[in-house]
Amino acid sequence: SYSKYKYIELTIDRTQPTLFNCMINAFKYCDGVPEEIWFDNMKTVVDRHDINTNEVTFNPKFLEFSRNCMFTPIACRPFRPCTKGLAENVAKIMERLRVYNDEFDSYDELNEIVIELNEQLNNEISQATEKVCREMFENEEKEYLLHVNLDQFNFKPDRQVRKVSAESMVNYDKHKYSVPVEYLGKLVEIEVIDNQLHIYYSGNEISCHDISDKKFNYHKNDLKQVIKGIYPTASDDRIDEMAENRLKGFDLIGERGGRRQ
Repeated sequence: SYSKYKYIELTIDRTQPTLFNCMINAFKYCDGVPEEIWFDNMKTVVDRHDINTNEVTFNPKFLEFSRNCMFTPIACRPFRPCTKGLAENVAKIMERLRVYNDEFDSYDELNEIVIELNEQLNNEISQATEKVCREMFENEEKEYLLHVNLDQFNFKPDRQVRKVSAESMVNYDKHKYSVPVEYLGKLVEIEVIDNQLHIYYSGNEISCHDISDKKFNYHKNDLKQVIKGIYPTASDDRIDEMAENRLKGFDLIGERGGRRQ
């Protein structure tokens, strides 16, 4: 907490693999690892913190991670503003993102805004030190960091972020794959495992497809939900018939939307 140098990263979940990946990225950004790191008592880090004895039980996977990265974790004491407030002060900085509301159309564009904000913060003069954060870090603080081989760690699955379209589909490699309609407009993650596309929302798998050369790849129930939204008064039999006909049509459509030869 001594340093005013900052690293912030955009994520769509708060899972433990995401936490580990963000910390690895932060260490690489700072070119080193501090000897101690203070944490709020989130469940990805602390299993139990007794407020009477101050006895802390860290999550075993997190503890292994901290040992591998060679830092000592310290859990903030509950209800102690002098430590808790340090983390919340940084969280308040995120209010500066509000001015960008409605100025981005995709996850990638928002990510660029977050990266730019990070650079702005580190090039500002800290009110506490009256020095530029980056200059103070480079000249006075960086030498105290530990040098650890971080390339040996890979905690984050190879997932990409996609936004679910109005047709209840996500894009992968110029092809489209369906999800249930309740995820319309939401950000999801995709991951390819053993030639299958797995789709996740908030860390939970919501759909899975075999990788296909078809342009449109619908699960029948997903397509029926889409059709039901377009024709709310149609009978179940009629919706089932329309879904079957559309699936047969999709089978004939190639990669670029043309019919297969």
